[in-house]
Amino acid sequence: MSAEGSQLPSGISRKDDWRFIINPSFSYIPLQSGNYQASLNYDLYQSLHTRLDKFDLNQNRIELAGKMSITQNLETSLSYAFEYLHIGGDPYAANHIITPSITASASNGIKGGFAYKFRETSYKNAPLFSSNSERSGENHSFVLNGSFPVGEKTRVRSLYQYSIETGEKSYWDSSENRISAGMTSKLPFDLLFDLSFDVAFKKYDTPQIAATTKRKETAWNTSILLSKEVVKNINLITGYTAIRNESNYSEYDYTRTITSILLQARF
Repeated sequence: MSAEGSQLPSGISRKDDWRFIINPSFSYIPLQSGNYQASLNYDLYQSLHTRLDKFDLNQNRIELAGKMSITQNLETSLSYAFEYLHIGGDPYAANHIITPSITASASNGIKGGFAYKFRETSYKNAPLFSSNSERSGENHSFVLNGSFPVGEKTRVRSLYQYSIETGEKSYWDSSENRISAGMTSKLPFDLLFDLSFDVAFKKYDTPQIAATTKRKETAWNTSILLSKEVVKNINLITGYTAIRNESNYSEYDYTRTITSILLQARF
């Protein structure tokens, strides 16, 4: 695991590792009446590496969310979330996130929506990321998404996102265009298949220190998941993810593959 957009620390390239993940989530709905609903949500993400334990990630997230049905086919929502992250036991970042959105649905199963996400991040310096605080700033994201059924067993989805990010140092200022597509399909033997593809084009406003050209990146991400309910409310999920980050700065250019086996329980 590495911080998104940051240089990979030296001495860890071409390393294989096992990572164990614990990710419990809790939700409480104190208000649900007519067209209104309010919820309080908590999420813990903890990764534990067998070799690269300096990359163990701990994330605590608490969210207050509300949604309202304007009409039968139109819904609006607003949420506020606070996140605090540690990497290798050291403070890494604190996020404040506000997300208003609107979603429309049709009787034939087609859905579409628009969301705006504002994120204020305070990055912390750590042994692995000694100048991390220079990235502290704001992110503004505008998201269009949609999905539609194909037959009775398959659903296709798409997303476009435009983001603007600013940091304390101007060489962290950037803009990004992201395109995503995916499908979920029910297979025989009660298997659920999910395929997703994501590509992001990111460019930075000014060259980094000692560089003469502006940093540009294209990140490709393909993921395949296969899940099955082994007993009631418990799913076994296997997955494979391939990541290719192309950059004109060699220290940010990398390829990564992740094979996963997950056990998901719902209560």
